[in-house]
Amino acid sequence: MEECKKLRLEKARAELLTSRRMAFARYMAICDTHYSITAPLAELCQMEPFRAIIEDTPSDQTIAVSAFPAPSETYRIYCTWRDGRKGDLVGIMRKSSLVPQYVDTTHLELATTFFRCQGVAAAGELMGQWQSIISNPATFSWRPSIKQPPSVARLFEDYHQEFWNVGNRVSFDEFAYLGARSIVAACGLDPETTTGAFLDRCNPIMECMSCRDSTRMRLVMTWRRGVGFMVLSSSSGRLG
Repeated sequence: MEECKKLRLEKARAELLTSRRMAFARYMAICDTHYSITAPLAELCQMEPFRAIIEDTPSDQTIAVSAFPAPSETYRIYCTWRDGRKGDLVGIMRKSSLVPQYVDTTHLELATTFFRCQGVAAAGELMGQWQSIISNPATFSWRPSIKQPPSVARLFEDYHQEFWNVGNRVSFDEFAYLGARSIVAACGLDPETTTGAFLDRCNPIMECMSCRDSTRMRLVMTWRRGVGFMVLSSSSGRLG
């Protein structure tokens, strides 16, 4: 009987937390009308004061949207989370022998900095803007087939999300780094200081000379597409 009571209480507690997490999701939908907040809800709801509101409020009290802070405060908390993920990206970069160990968050802005996500939804998509790699749903998509600790299994299931980069899905792409360096240099710019935003404004158009002949049309592309093309060509042995 005691075991049955324990299981019943645990089930009731799990259902209570699920209902409160759904209230948090409704609250975040309201916040999104004011600010762009792209953190996974599964992770954000574990940050204070959200965690305390959801998990520590007495069980006999109903959690309404009004129980959460003003959207401006939530955006501040999100910015703290975002800065932490930028630090994570710098750590990922430092694992590569191609970049100096003194890299910091300013290097995330460089035209030579590209990441790749192996999440199912991304299918190895190449991303050259840190905002994209932080906000891409593939970096925190739910994997129901992966056994998770009981403390987070229900949380992940409730939101169909995991925490950002659980399982090390994000990696620094060295092929893209080398390809981008050659493109930046070909534009007469310094790969050590040229940002992706600056190159976007310049909008240089690239042409693949290897793909050009008398019977086919010329292959031209933007510089970002050119980086991806060079990565694919390198992996297939078409360049070099």
